[in-house]
Amino acid sequence: MKLLPFILIGLSPCIAKAQEVAVPGKPVEIKLLMSVAEVLSNSVNAKYMVLKSRTSVYHQPADTVNSRHAVRLFPGTKIYIRKYLPSGFMIDLGFAGDERYYLPAKSAKGLQTFVEI
Repeated sequence: MKLLPFILIGLSPCIAKAQEVAVPGKPVEIKLLMSVAEVLSNSVNAKYMVLKSRTSVYHQPADTVNSRHAVRLFPGTKIYIRKYLPSGFMIDLGFAGDERYYLPAKSAKGLQTFVEI
């Protein structure tokens, strides 16, 4: 029993060498990196965009079909992203009110997302 640790230490280079080589014929799964939206949605800091052109925002995504916009925003307006949706964003304007608006993804195309620290 007293020699058991010395035997294991002597065999450790062989065990380490055996683990370096991949098993042939076994597919290796590669974990893909998270998308930017997933990373930003898990962040605690506020995210915002600054509009470059006049943009319409809606109360809900269904209002885009009839073009019933809630508010028209002017260039230079800072909008805070509150939720990412597959077709756009739920935003607010950063005022004391908690009213949320829908911004289609095509309206935000090319805008840079900033993170407040």
